[in-house]
Amino acid sequence: MKIRLIDVLFLTVAAAVGMHWGFWLASRYGTLAGVLGFILGFIVGLAALLAFGWLLDIVSKLLRPPFPPCREGKCSSYEDYELIESIESEKDKLGTLRLCKCGGKYLMKRFSLFGYAEAWEIPEDGTSRPYMRYVRRWGILGRWEKANS
Repeated sequence: MKIRLIDVLFLTVAAAVGMHWGFWLASRYGTLAGVLGFILGFIVGLAALLAFGWLLDIVSKLLRPPFPPCREGKCSSYEDYELIESIESEKDKLGTLRLCKCGGKYLMKRFSLFGYAEAWEIPEDGTSRPYMRYVRRWGILGRWEKANS
């Protein structure tokens, strides 16, 4: 099992919160209260970090453009599109190949947080053609428009 840097940072911050609570309670109520304070502080610190990560995930989902409606007009949310594979070049990530519930394949490309995203339709013959483009109008607000072929 690999330990990632973010895991080490989360555990370090949670341990620091636990130590702070432990020392504070030990100075007031004794060693046993310090040990219990460390355990409680560690748990509270870890829960706070996980809640913060959850909040960041929600905010990032709000800033990402929703998927465009599929050709059938039925699929448009994240849950409607199944990830088939991520497509990457040597330099950067090109996008993700997704399958909608209706059976259509789409290549979803994203260029920047405040820029635009594109959806390319992948027909059965394997070619790709521009389908829709997400254009931001006022900061983070935007909409899907038909792409120029």
